[in-house]
Amino acid sequence: MHTLTITAPTWVKTSTKAASVLPDSDKAFIKAGTYPIQSYSELDDYLLVTFDPTKFNIKDIHPTGRNTWHVYKPHVEDAAGYSPNNKPKDEPPDVKNPGVAFKLPGQSSTFYSNQPIIQNGNFTWGEALHFSGKAYRPPANARVVDGIISSAKAMQDIREFLDRPIYINSWYRDPATNRRVNGATQSTHMTGLGVDFRVEGMLPADVYAKLDPWWGNRGGLASSSVFTHADVRGYYARWRYGF
Repeated sequence: MHTLTITAPTWVKTSTKAASVLPDSDKAFIKAGTYPIQSYSELDDYLLVTFDPTKFNIKDIHPTGRNTWHVYKPHVEDAAGYSPNNKPKDEPPDVKNPGVAFKLPGQSSTFYSNQPIIQNGNFTWGEALHFSGKAYRPPANARVVDGIISSAKAMQDIREFLDRPIYINSWYRDPATNRRVNGATQSTHMTGLGVDFRVEGMLPADVYAKLDPWWGNRGGLASSSVFTHADVRGYYARWRYGF
């Protein structure tokens, strides 16, 4: 039997829109626990999960008996295997296993998915480009590559400032992916400048509070209940997500 472990009470939804804008018919509040499922697939920050109605009463989730829902990834146990690039304990990239070879726009060299983006850094191209096996999100152009390198330097600064491991939720999004997850039309994720992340042992609100005065005019900073967003857009911006 396949199972999915939800680590915190959360909304399951018919789409990836914020729960606050969805009617009751399109969302359900689900308790933490392990649930039998038939299948799941990845949709950037979400899993599209089909619960198994033959193993428990699916109406315990929603009175309609609907059994396919979007579940926000940070509320699901990493051991389920949906997040191969978020390395446990934030270990340094595995230099003995370079990973998948690929090319970058504007670069003649071959790069590898387990290769640090900046020398001796903790963040890899695999994390930035969301490698899953050999599938990944190729940068649209050299400008995106430069954006990823700039944000990798900033993320390294954040990691050293907080002195804690950091796990990536979402980094580069090609335009199609950004539309699918209802991202902002001018999202910094599409230029490689924006990163959503979690910090080991810290609540997102506490991460935001600690980074806010230090981040200054370097770029955007935002908080949700499950992740922190930072970007290097080059001017001051602050906001909070509604989920």
